Amino acid sequence: MLVLYQGQQGRFATITMGLVAHLRRMLEDGVAESRENVELDLWLESPGGDAHAAYKLALLLRAHASQLRVVIPDYAKSAATLLTLAADEIYMAPAAELGPLDAQVPHEQEGVTISALDVARSLEDLAELAISMALTGGGSILQMTRLSRSESVSAMLDFAAKFMQPLVGKLDPKMIEGVRDARCARTLTGTRP
Repeated sequence: MLVLYQGQQGRFATITMGLVAHLRRMLEDGVAESRENVELDLWLESPGGDAHAAYKLALLLRAHASQLRVVIPDYAKSAATLLTLAADEIYMAPAAELGPLDAQVPHEQEGVTISALDVARSLEDLAELAISMALTGGGSILQMTRLSRSESVSAMLDFAAKFMQPLVGKLDPKMIEGVRDARCARTLTGTRP
C-alpha cells in the first residue's frame, strides 16, 4: 500500500516531479514481483499539484501493478483527481470529494502556480465592475446634470477606465496569455470547470 496524505506540520502530499522520482525509487527498491502479480492500493489525500507529474505518476503506478485501487478518505483535488482517474477501482469515504481539473499557470513573480480559473474569474470580475460603474454612474450623471445620455455614458466610461487603470496595469500579459491558452486547451479536450 502507498500512502499520500497530509503529513505532520501541515505538509500536503502535493503532486510534483520530486514525488514521482521518490515513488519510482520506492517501487524499484520495494517491488520484486512481476507486474502481473502486483496490486497496489493508493491511499490519497492531496490538494493536487502538477498535472504533468500526476500523469507521470499514473504511468509509473500502472507500469508496476496490474491492479490499482485508490482510496480517498477526504479529498483529492485537481492533479490528484487526474491521478485518481488512472485507477481500476476508486473507494471514497461518504464525505470525500474529488476536485476540479483546473489548469495551473506558473506565476513567475511569486514562484508558484495558480489556477487559470481564478485568474479568468478575476479578469471577468474586473470587466463586470467596469461595466457596472459605467452604467450605474452614467445613470446618476444623467439625472444630476444636463448631459446627454451618450455624454453621461462616455464620461463614466472614461472614469471607469481611469479608476481601473492601476489594477489593469498590474496584470501580467504572459499570465493572461497562459490562462487563455489553458482555457482553450480545456475547451479542445472537452473538460469543463
